[in-house]
Amino acid sequence: MNITLDKIAQSRIALPLIVGGVALSAFANYYLNNYLRAERDKNTDKPSQIQSYICPHEIVKHDDGDSLYCGDKYIRILGLDTPEIAHPEHGIFQDQEYGREAVELTNKLLDEAKQVTIIEGEKDKYGRTLAHVLVDGELLAVKLIKAGLGYETISFYGDNGFPEFGLQIKDAFETSPKPQFESPHLWRKKYQQKSK
Repeated sequence: MNITLDKIAQSRIALPLIVGGVALSAFANYYLNNYLRAERDKNTDKPSQIQSYICPHEIVKHDDGDSLYCGDKYIRILGLDTPEIAHPEHGIFQDQEYGREAVELTNKLLDEAKQVTIIEGEKDKYGRTLAHVLVDGELLAVKLIKAGLGYETISFYGDNGFPEFGLQIKDAFETSPKPQFESPHLWRKKYQQKSK
């Protein structure tokens, strides 16, 4: 029996076959998209509750290039790792090259900002609040990366439930001058003294 496409198209089964094929294709597309979305969401650390607020200038305290205080709350800036400065209480007894420059730029940007917005994620294993910090509506992490004073950490730790911020940070790192210092993560492995 020799069946050709012309014979199928002329027969009564052509329309049901076409409709069935389109329906099967649509179902497969829907299922695949939902499966991929579920996998992506499963692999994205979403904060359980997002809290966003303005940190008044009078209670912003500087710490180093990638952390600060808003009142008594210790905040670690998400998506960014700047060179270290001496923190003997953390086993760091010397400044990393460009550490002071990162601190100075962070301080300058925070001091000159009309508004500092904190968008909190979760706490890290050290009890710090992980957050995105915006100065006048722009990510502080992006500004430091564009200045060559920070490495992005989205590639290693994920976007922490903030995919649009994660993309901005990664894009800034890919399109900006590369830092002229060793990755702070690697530098800490060499120079940070662990408490015994």
